[in-house]
Amino acid sequence: MNSISSKEIYDLKAPFAPGTYVELFLENNDDIQRKWGFFECDSQAKMQLLFVSDDYLQSFDSFSTLVDIDEDGELECNDDYNATLIEQENTNKIGFSLPLYRTKETKFEKYYIVVFAYEGEMPTLQDPYVIIDMSFRVGIGEDDNVANGVNLANYPKNIQEWNQISHIQSVWDAVKFFECLSKKIGDTFTIMRENFFSFCKNNPQIAGKIAYIYYRFDLGSQSFIDSVENDFKDYQRDRDFYFQTCKDVLLNCPIEKNNPKTLKEKYDELMQGKKLDIAIYKNLISKIVTAICEKLDLNLITKNGEIDFFQGDEEEWGEYYKRRIRVNENNLHDLKEIIKTMIHEIRHFYVETYYYPGQGILRGYLFYAHGFSISDDYKILFDGFYKFDDKERQENAYEIQPNERDARFVEKMIDFLG
Repeated sequence: MNSISSKEIYDLKAPFAPGTYVELFLENNDDIQRKWGFFECDSQAKMQLLFVSDDYLQSFDSFSTLVDIDEDGELECNDDYNATLIEQENTNKIGFSLPLYRTKETKFEKYYIVVFAYEGEMPTLQDPYVIIDMSFRVGIGEDDNVANGVNLANYPKNIQEWNQISHIQSVWDAVKFFECLSKKIGDTFTIMRENFFSFCKNNPQIAGKIAYIYYRFDLGSQSFIDSVENDFKDYQRDRDFYFQTCKDVLLNCPIEKNNPKTLKEKYDELMQGKKLDIAIYKNLISKIVTAICEKLDLNLITKNGEIDFFQGDEEEWGEYYKRRIRVNENNLHDLKEIIKTMIHEIRHFYVETYYYPGQGILRGYLFYAHGFSISDDYKILFDGFYKFDDKERQENAYEIQPNERDARFVEKMIDFLG
């Protein structure tokens, strides 16, 4: 009988996080066109019932298709789970994302995904299958109301031991997990960022757990932040200090030493103008960025007092990288959005400069998240992670990670600009 296996980079005996990208293959490679699908089981007892009989198996209502074959013999991959054929037209090897949502999130003890490769309308017990333990948990509560839990009594000594853990209840647990990872990936922002993606490609099971921690421990959720009582509001105070500093600079800092007009007043003047003067706009943005960085004692790299400008696509606004702030001059017509972007990017600079392990719990969490940063370029690996904002727009893994949630929170506080 044929059987389903995975690459050695997966440990099928260890729990998986929801949303994790998984690649499976049939051990006996043949020319048979097969379908793929899976059953979800929210208990070990329910999973065992799958194997009572074909009739019982096919009566389950928790079945989802990954790869199907239509009436014309065409292969159809289910985008809901990012299903794909590793080799074109070859149904022996597939990749897909585990489901992100689980039924009975707060009640189950074990949660399984049973994946079948089959030829008929539905799987049978004669078809090859593999059981994936998807019991890895983070925090406590439902996805829309996650809270911080209690710390582990003892911490694993290495990544392999961490991979066996089924529940990271607290932010402190996550920090200790990231601390262990940093010994493998790197212990500075630069080294962590340079090595993170290659580590994730070689350790997708761990990558899924990192992304799921970001998904559950959401710095965009005030109720979650408030639940981390042993942080003693340290992170919130520092976040407020950062924003208040930016606000004070804009409201009170003069545009020139001998000119009492403030940066905010110059902004108001330009907002009332009808014709865009690129040089004047560049000058104001440079002055705002340099003034905020000076006030926060951030060692910004400039060229004769000017930040870097580039000509990019309209969806690009700006970026921070290695003590440099860059702005897309093609978007200077939207001055308020540009200033929001600058407060966002300077925030990354600030976190990189002042946050480190050993401070408050949430600051330590953000330190590691800044180093283990998910890029928009990390396709497939993190496509299974997403949320919906207040306007029902889907946010991807890049947008919901802590370092982006943190920076986007402070940028939204600039309503005082008008």
